[in-house]
Amino acid sequence: VSLLAAMRGERVLERLHLLLAEPDPALKRSVARVLGEIGDARSAPALSALLETGDADLLYEAVHALGRIARPGAEEKIAAILADRKAHHSVRVQAARALGRICGEGGAAEPQAVTDLLARCVFDDDEQVAHAALYALVEMDPGGAPARLADLLEAPAPAQDSREESIRPHAVVPPELKDMVAGQTARTSTLAAILFARSVIGAQAGVTAPEPRPALAIGVRVLAVRLLGDCANP
Repeated sequence: VSLLAAMRGERVLERLHLLLAEPDPALKRSVARVLGEIGDARSAPALSALLETGDADLLYEAVHALGRIARPGAEEKIAAILADRKAHHSVRVQAARALGRICGEGGAAEPQAVTDLLARCVFDDDEQVAHAALYALVEMDPGGAPARLADLLEAPAPAQDSREESIRPHAVVPPELKDMVAGQTARTSTLAAILFARSVIGAQAGVTAPEPRPALAIGVRVLAVRLLGDCANP
């Protein structure tokens, strides 16, 4: 497979696409990975056909490859994978990233359904999925990112444990996004701390929003602050 990838060319792509029909799941995973590395848009249909597989590892590779190719066409299927809470979290993370790339650099029309889904996933119980969804929203619409991030930071922070008097010191950051948050935590990020404290004070004062919003995990709030800072200092 690696040798075929190095040769590239139309006939090589055709051969790789045919290999996706082989029964060996390990071979298909390798082929999907290689097609993603090649990044040729002609591979998108063949990879999209794998999105209904029951093999979680193969699904991961197919979604990852489609995200790297970043060509429109598979958004609806990838969005369904992201919305499926029974899917493995790593597959859902890749689905969020792929949507960001396809609707961002890939130039796909940004369907409102995809935007709404990613916005909901920012509040997902799985924080890695939430991080990926937040980053995807920014990647899809860099120009509108500051307003979206500021709005998200108005969401309430998680309720503090009554036994704690300070902000929880550690924000869980997935390794693949660690460089984006630059090691910041809710304690080391002053702005995050201010926003956290403001939301808690507001709740204690009895200030309620017209429509209750779900709490935004501390780690996601820190990432949002970091991304907002990046928007201000490109």
